[in-house]
Amino acid sequence: PPHALRRYFIHIAVLLFAAIIWAETVTDLKNSPLGTALLLLSILTGATVMAMLFKGQAWCRYVCPLGKVIGAGATMSMIELRATPDLCRSCDTTACKKGRPGLRGCPVYLGAHNIKNSLDCLLCGRCVLLCERESPRLLLRNPFVELLAIKGRDLTCTFIIPFLAGSQWARFIVEDAKYQSLIPPLFGPPALSFSLLLIFCFAVFLGIITFGNRLLGMRRSSLPIHCSPMIPVLTPLAFSGELIYRLKYLLSEAGNFPTVLTRQFGLTIEHFSFVIPASAISLLEILILALGCLGSFYVIALFRQKQSESGQTGFCRSLQILVSSVAIVYFLLIG
Repeated sequence: PPHALRRYFIHIAVLLFAAIIWAETVTDLKNSPLGTALLLLSILTGATVMAMLFKGQAWCRYVCPLGKVIGAGATMSMIELRATPDLCRSCDTTACKKGRPGLRGCPVYLGAHNIKNSLDCLLCGRCVLLCERESPRLLLRNPFVELLAIKGRDLTCTFIIPFLAGSQWARFIVEDAKYQSLIPPLFGPPALSFSLLLIFCFAVFLGIITFGNRLLGMRRSSLPIHCSPMIPVLTPLAFSGELIYRLKYLLSEAGNFPTVLTRQFGLTIEHFSFVIPASAISLLEILILALGCLGSFYVIALFRQKQSESGQTGFCRSLQILVSSVAIVYFLLIG
């Protein structure tokens, strides 16, 4: 796609992500097979239209909301696919990007030599097959180092992480019995009240990010464009919150899966169903939240180490208190 158009694709992706979260909550999409099917068909339609207009899986790379979330999460992956620069310098075919006769190139038209981070790479391994120099390597790494290297410079993380975390707070709140009995009468229809709540929680996380950047000794005037060091600090917590939200529904219905599966073959075997205790699910949620909090603390420790090496000073203790406060709110909401 043209560069001018690519600049706005991330905004479109965030808006589509917001629309999915809004529709999922307001229409109770998670309990509607028909609604879920219509959502998947609309995504398929969007991908088809983009494929007709642009090459290189433009939908997956630029517009797909799920792709943006997965890309942001890939920055915490323990594996990475990277090229060997010394082997790539003398390459004049760039087969990993363009392909070879009978073999298609990189599905996102990136190529191993252009991979700087894991935001766009699909880890499909096609470049490994195409490269005659055996340059691409699958490597193990510290899962938080890339977060520190990016520092929120990429627009994907800058917009997706605060909205992902803010939408989690909004979704946890809207499912609380007190909210359902109190808020709608005060703020009108459920769709309007949830929209206001979603915007408010998003704004809260933007405020947390701004305040956290100041605690790190950063000021807006001293930051490169789109750079936000607080983004990598919140990323582990944001993905822990999303995992908790999704697992809650998965595990609560997991016991019905054998029965539903056998019914597809005309069988009724009720005694295969089971129930996972609510206490076990709650314990798992707390464990996931604790791991996310530890991940955020580790990123703070990495920042403190880099600051001490460069002679800069930041308020890491205050930042730890801020992250702990966010984690406590998560704990209260999931409880």
